[in-house]
Amino acid sequence: MLLALLSGCASRRVTNYNPRAFDNIESWSVKLAYEAGEVSNTIVNGKVTETKISHSGSSQQELNLREDLYYYLKDSKSITVSPTGDGAIVISIDGTFAGGEISGVTIRLTDAKGETLSRMKIKNGDRVATVKSNEKFVRYIGATIISEIARAKKRQQAKIASIAA
Repeated sequence: MLLALLSGCASRRVTNYNPRAFDNIESWSVKLAYEAGEVSNTIVNGKVTETKISHSGSSQQELNLREDLYYYLKDSKSITVSPTGDGAIVISIDGTFAGGEISGVTIRLTDAKGETLSRMKIKNGDRVATVKSNEKFVRYIGATIISEIARAKKRQQAKIASIAA
């Protein structure tokens, strides 16, 4: 019974690409991932007769997620966040449940050049009893980010200490 309940809990998968670069980042900005627009052409008798360009802006849910995460991280005082930072926390929503809760996000931590330092896939619970509200899911996302940044810095400091010894 316990195993069945645990399988539906929120989860995360983290891949670190350049943990050394975390030491160079003093502050982080929180951004939404850029979603490209769509271009379509209508062709009649081999000639383009109409071109449509559509851009989809950020949804209210994405804007709320970015703002809530920004203030969660700022209030935590565990990492420094600012509108413009040395690094960026780039968020994209992977989907939502029928009830409106976010089903998962992809987070990329990037340096000032836009190089990905770490990538996180964070999933919400997949059972009615384990789905976190958006507010609780934002706290889970924030705690994961704080934990991974601290872990990467700690590993790098341990490597430096072992080399110096």
